[in-house]
Amino acid sequence: MAPTKSTKGRQGKVTKKFIINASQPVSDKILDVSAFEKFLQEKIKVEGRVGNLGDTIQISQIGDGKIEVIAHTQFSGRYLKYLSKKFLKKQQLRDWLRVVSTAKGVYELRFFNVQNDAEDEDDDEAESFKIEVVARLKKVAIDEDLEYQNPICSNSKRTSNGTKGNVKEIKEEVDLKLAKGKQKENKEEIDPKSS
Repeated sequence: MAPTKSTKGRQGKVTKKFIINASQPVSDKILDVSAFEKFLQEKIKVEGRVGNLGDTIQISQIGDGKIEVIAHTQFSGRYLKYLSKKFLKKQQLRDWLRVVSTAKGVYELRFFNVQNDAEDEDDDEAESFKIEVVARLKKVAIDEDLEYQNPICSNSKRTSNGTKGNVKEIKEEVDLKLAKGKQKENKEEIDPKSS
């Protein structure tokens, strides 16, 4: 038998349409769609070059918070998903938003689901974590007040030995004085006859 030739014809222009639905974060005013559209126009590569869109790829906004990408050449939806994740990372939103494929050629930016089935166990842990974070923030605020607003802790003050000290040394000295003052108060409360 003689070998037969393949009769497959060349494919014509391939047109693919993708939609990125970012309406949920846009309605919460977390994401700027025009910045996202500009990012895609700048970062999409055509024939190995960035910014070489020409007529082969068209990017436009449709509706409130939706971006439409029409490609007249080979174009992967996974590449669009990758660029969307890259934009979220750049905007520091990757911890709160994710890119989900809802249908063929349709991607949606959704918030991570924070609800858990075991809420009772997690509530205690979350509450203790919140308390710890609030305590740390209060400590930072107190430290900043001591460093910047309290004249005792300014860099121009002298320590007890007469030399100029840095903020940490002065803060430690103030803490020691406060601790000694509290100890004296406690001794007076416990032993009032000795005075």
